[in-house]
Amino acid sequence: MSFKDLISNLSDQSVIKAVSKPVPKKIISCIGKNSLTASEISEKISFPKEKIYYHLKKLVAFEILVVSEKEEIKGIVQKKYRLVDYPSTIESGDKKVKLVNHVNFKDLPLKTLNRTKYKTNKFDYVKAMARKILGSDSNNDIIIQKYETDNKILKLDKYIIKTKNEISIVKEKIDLIITQISLYDDNEKIYDNQKKLLQENESFSKRISNYKNSVISSNDKISIINKNYNDEKNKRNNTLNDLLKKIEKVEKELLIQSNKKDQVESYIKNIYDDDSILKTYEKFNFKNEVSSLKIQKKNFNEEISSLKSKILFLDEKIIQNEKAIELLAVQTVSYDNELNNILHQSKLFGPISKKVITNNELLNKSLDTELLDLEYRKKDIDDKIISIKGETHNSGKLKKTLLKSYKPDLLELKKIKSRESKMIQNERKLHSEIDSINQSKKRIINTFKNKIFEYSDLLENIKNEIHKIKFDNTSKDLKNETQILENKKIQKEAIENDVRFLKEDLYKDLEFFENSKKIYDKEIGKEASKSDGLKYEIEKNDKIVLSLTNEI
Repeated sequence: MSFKDLISNLSDQSVIKAVSKPVPKKIISCIGKNSLTASEISEKISFPKEKIYYHLKKLVAFEILVVSEKEEIKGIVQKKYRLVDYPSTIESGDKKVKLVNHVNFKDLPLKTLNRTKYKTNKFDYVKAMARKILGSDSNNDIIIQKYETDNKILKLDKYIIKTKNEISIVKEKIDLIITQISLYDDNEKIYDNQKKLLQENESFSKRISNYKNSVISSNDKISIINKNYNDEKNKRNNTLNDLLKKIEKVEKELLIQSNKKDQVESYIKNIYDDDSILKTYEKFNFKNEVSSLKIQKKNFNEEISSLKSKILFLDEKIIQNEKAIELLAVQTVSYDNELNNILHQSKLFGPISKKVITNNELLNKSLDTELLDLEYRKKDIDDKIISIKGETHNSGKLKKTLLKSYKPDLLELKKIKSRESKMIQNERKLHSEIDSINQSKKRIINTFKNKIFEYSDLLENIKNEIHKIKFDNTSKDLKNETQILENKKIQKEAIENDVRFLKEDLYKDLEFFENSKKIYDKEIGKEASKSDGLKYEIEKNDKIVLSLTNEI
């Protein structure tokens, strides 16, 4: 069985955490389908045998490992451990058959039922209730039942989660107790612990008897309070019934005596103090000739006030009794919980003394087996030391050869670094030259701009003079001016040609600089790739040397 399959069968998170630690994980993967002894497991895992017994006992306590075989070798018991067989399914046609071997059904965790949840909103529930009151739809009862069942299921889920958590806490406590017992070595300590446990059990039994007596007395008190409450309730009901009968009699007598509507209304107002009580006095025959009403108001008001005060007094008494009952109920619940806890603790601590004795016997036997295993292991370690010495001698030779091969790489690295420094200096020089060229270019452009502005001013002056000459009609001055104009045009063309040539030279210089920069970048990239390769080889050699030194 693989480690993943084993975890998939487990459901308790505390057990999963304990198993997923490195040493238990190695033990489980090492055993697999075989049954092995502690010494065989320690050799396979390369873990000390003295410490492996603790992990094996823990796995046995969690019911992941089981003792499959026991052998006696020279009076020493040797145990073989194997994994617990979890349930596996065999598919035969359409049916699935479960095979279960060595499973304790009492310790299996609770599982929630796989159910399809048809959730209903509170809004739908309220709608359904309204429709039911109006009597419109027929599906209202189903929706209401669904909502109520969903709420019940949620409550049950919460209760199940609570119980699971409580069970896990109890299991953790049991595991702690087992580990504490397994760590005991001296018989004196065990004897002292047993004494303490017996004293604790006696104190627990005394506490249980006290709690039982207190519970009985509280139950008696509750029964007395319930009787008083019922008696007072009956008295209150009787007084109310008598009062109602008296009021009905008086009303009938007064209404029969009187025929006048106004007097009846005033009577009702005086009796009930403007209360909202409607009387159907129209049904009576008011045409009868009866003597005028003579109402004694004071007597009725006094009786009503006295009855009201009695009712209020009884209500206060009932409220006090109810509060007392609630307090007693809370006390009884707390007493019951404490009783359950004490009984549970007494059950847990009862069989501990027997387990301690058996564990001590097992520890004594296991110590003898460990001594034999240590002797065998010492021989194996001596053989391993001899083989390691031979390996160290060979690794020393390899180290020397690697150091020799490492020296030329260092020289090449130094050369590359010197080349890089030279290239950086050349790059700085080129940048300074480019800056100087840009400055000279700006100066030339500024000078040419000034000259162009001067020539443009001259041309405008010449045009103005030509315009004047046309108006003056002087031929001689015209010829001279035309010659001057032609000379100026020739000068202008020459200056423009000079500017063009200068611009072409500038473009050529820039192209040359850009090409040289590209070539320089390519060379730098090549040198950098070479240096990176050498660095990678040097790091490789360093790692090899470090691994060899660690092995040595």
